[in-house]
Amino acid sequence: MNHAWRGLEEIERTKGRPYHSLLLYKAQNPKVRSEAMARHFTTVLGQQFTADNIRKLLQRGHELLNDLLVEEVARSLKREPNEIVTIDRIEEEMVELQLLDAPRRAALDRYRQQ
Repeated sequence: MNHAWRGLEEIERTKGRPYHSLLLYKAQNPKVRSEAMARHFTTVLGQQFTADNIRKLLQRGHELLNDLLVEEVARSLKREPNEIVTIDRIEEEMVELQLLDAPRRAALDRYRQQ
């Protein structure tokens, strides 16, 4: 999970999209509403955010984090650099780790389509 979070942080750093900051803030402040987050990040980041922007960025951030988690599970299962790990094996590992919920199943499906 830490590798996935670091990957999300790297995406924010290189692409300038505040996915990591928004998800971390939301995790630390679960009851905060999108309107309050928009005001906060407008001030902190110096660019205008609306509640709708925040909701979309949070949704995309969650998708990216889940995609990165699936990729990390696949990477961790490789014994050799060029080894191909099957989708079934990734799914088994995620079930075993109790990481497979509906959003992560969707990420697994996206991974399958690559």
